[in-house]
Amino acid sequence: MSCALLLELQDECGIKANAADFGRLELHTNPFLEKQMQFLIECTDDMGQESAKLQHYERNLGRQKAAQAQYLVKKKAEKAAKLLKGEALVEEDLSINPLFKPIPQPSRLEALLISNQMQAYCQQINQFTGQSFAKLFLMQSLNGEQA
Repeated sequence: MSCALLLELQDECGIKANAADFGRLELHTNPFLEKQMQFLIECTDDMGQESAKLQHYERNLGRQKAAQAQYLVKKKAEKAAKLLKGEALVEEDLSINPLFKPIPQPSRLEALLISNQMQAYCQQINQFTGQSFAKLFLMQSLNGEQA
């Protein structure tokens, strides 16, 4: 309706413009927003998976530290018992024991990339919806003046 009014005014004023100039007043925004929201949902799912990886690492690290502490307490008790018996002490290489091998930390680069992508999608959505609200308010004011 508003495009028709503008086209009519264009003809009366002798302004030459193509239909693409009026395309900016198009109020149909669903496909773009739907796609951006779908991308944002996928990123949110990916971020959840990265968070789960980090939680799994933290949980395993906690278990390993508890097992190490328990192992060291056991070894100290054995050492004290050997000293009481007067036996010779043998030093153990802890790097051989699987309890003391470091657990590889998950990369946080992926989470950083995902969060930056989410921020970009949010900015695009924010910018697009701001423009859409401006169009809607413009159309509302045009409809209000005609009534």
